[in-house]
Amino acid sequence: MVRLSSILCRSRFARQQKQAFQRKGVYYVRNSPSLSQGILQESGANVADPRPEINPPPPEWIPPAEMLDDFRINFPPPQDHRKKDKSIWHLSSRISLTEGIDQACLLTKTQRFNGLPPQIERLVDKYSLTNQDEKIKDVIRHAMTWNNTNKKLPRRIDFERPGYVFTREYGIPNYKSICIMLENYIRLSQSFGGAYPELTASRRLVCKPSIETSYEYQNETIEIRALNDYIVNDRRPLNPLGNDQMIAESVNHELLDMYPVSPTVDLLRTDIYEDLNRGAFKEMLRIPCSHPQIVFRINSGRGREANQAFNLMTTFGIAITEARSRYGIGMGKLEVPVTIINMNISFNRINYIVFQLNTMDFDNDEGIKNLAWFDSELMFRKHPCKQWLEADNKIKPAVYNDYNKKAFSKFLALYLYDYVN
Repeated sequence: MVRLSSILCRSRFARQQKQAFQRKGVYYVRNSPSLSQGILQESGANVADPRPEINPPPPEWIPPAEMLDDFRINFPPPQDHRKKDKSIWHLSSRISLTEGIDQACLLTKTQRFNGLPPQIERLVDKYSLTNQDEKIKDVIRHAMTWNNTNKKLPRRIDFERPGYVFTREYGIPNYKSICIMLENYIRLSQSFGGAYPELTASRRLVCKPSIETSYEYQNETIEIRALNDYIVNDRRPLNPLGNDQMIAESVNHELLDMYPVSPTVDLLRTDIYEDLNRGAFKEMLRIPCSHPQIVFRINSGRGREANQAFNLMTTFGIAITEARSRYGIGMGKLEVPVTIINMNISFNRINYIVFQLNTMDFDNDEGIKNLAWFDSELMFRKHPCKQWLEADNKIKPAVYNDYNKKAFSKFLALYLYDYVN
């Protein structure tokens, strides 16, 4: 039993006092006359108020004539104390050319041919591996289904059924599949080193080399910057594919006319602080295999025309740096043309480019042109599952068919060019 006392029964005023001070604030004593003030005033004494001396009032704020910039909105531009060399046009993998291959041919002063050169066409289906078709099919199965990678894939969209929400899929990303196919294609091509030892004795495969170079095009500087996946280098360069007659006939070829639009309309204007020419592999890699021969690239999600146009510019940049390492800067018509092969691979397609650099004179569109051969082959077709047609509304594995054996045959012919009889 609790004993009641006056201490327990008294009222608690602390909370009410705190609330009253928060609501009403602090009360100040009014400036009312007191008895002492009246006596002092009658005697003639001067009474001063000490409060302004103890707590002086704040000075009056006068707005400035010009308001300062708000630091939260107007950020000062970053100051770069380096000396700017000049403004150039920049080309990278993020830029797409409006006119595609024709615009790239205009920027590189190149004559375009459809199909592979006759010297390489004769090698197609002439050299092959034992059970080549079965090995290539195993490579495709390895890249598409046999790999144990299980990552979240982007949500699929089917234009036959717009608005349909597919079940989230897990599996092998497209980039991973393309890497597996490209590495196995190169490995199978290198297996010819037993019959042709020069393929493995003098060649060197370089992974992830970058190209950064620039050239003068009609009083404008264009910079090409790209990251390749693989490059095959050798102690000797490839022999040119276009003969003297083709080079002489290229004078009559007319390039694309984009007037009144400039050919550099899609490029990015930027400033540089030094001339970039880092594509000469002799100084870059410090290896005896200094002559680039074949370039391998994995394409992005753009269309075939855009991918081929960018790969032509990349191959042209490598050829320019190779020509400078041989003949120096300021060379016009080359004594021996520079030949570079480009093979870029998409999800189910291989694109081929054979580029031959004949001249480094880009002041105008007259004179001899460079030569480029374009070709493309579909490796297979993928038929994804249509979920809305399944009875249990579940996603089934995709179906792969229409295998094309010519895709790897051309890949192998380009890899063996100039090394087989």
